[in-house]
Amino acid sequence: MSSTALKHFFPHPSSSHHARMSHSSPPKSERQEYIDKLQNKFNSMEACRSHIRQKGYPMMLNDAVKHNTMVGDGRLKDVVNLWSDVLARGVAGDWVETGTYKGGTSMLAAMLVRAAADHPSCPRIHRTIWLADSFEGLPAKRAEDAGKDKGGLQMDPAGSYSGYGGVAYVRSQFSRQSFRIRGAATISANTRANPVIRFLPGWFNATIPSAPIDKIALLRLDGDMCERCPPPPRLAACPQHLAAAHVTRC
Repeated sequence: MSSTALKHFFPHPSSSHHARMSHSSPPKSERQEYIDKLQNKFNSMEACRSHIRQKGYPMMLNDAVKHNTMVGDGRLKDVVNLWSDVLARGVAGDWVETGTYKGGTSMLAAMLVRAAADHPSCPRIHRTIWLADSFEGLPAKRAEDAGKDKGGLQMDPAGSYSGYGGVAYVRSQFSRQSFRIRGAATISANTRANPVIRFLPGWFNATIPSAPIDKIALLRLDGDMCERCPPPPRLAACPQHLAAAHVTRC
């Protein structure tokens, strides 16, 4: 066969026909497209989570956090890790803290919501930060608590941890950071970057059962007296609110 005939069957690589073929690729299968989507989703979640944690660890040292919490560095780091995971995965629901003292730990949670709003990979979900506390210190001892002050241990008297200004002080700390407080004047219209801050002042068994909380994404439990916890019916209803949530103790 002549060289001319060979060229007819095997065109030179520079030919337009070969160029078109070399730039085409077989269509992806549905399975591969699904895998690619999962990979992209995973990459976005990791990018969001890493961003929040990079911003969040230094926030633990912020005066508005550090001076207003009795939670140690290790548990504050747990808050950053767990809440950043919720925010990165786009879990629906709010932050709820039962036993908040001066609000420092919830302040950290609110700041992390802001950090998430700064990154394009983070899901766009509006959040509410709930702070439940008596804001008046501990309740009085019960009759069954008699005799527990022994062995070098002593129960704190009623009203302990109440000399800081109560709920008015905690509200002022969030206002100074320009967060939106429910019932106060709107500070910012961007609810995604500025979560709504809501307070539930009073004993847990009086406030939690009727609180208008739809879904909980992370619940932090830091109550001191079991008698002030919600009654069994409310606790039994918790699983439907906590289906995809993190729960962490103090």
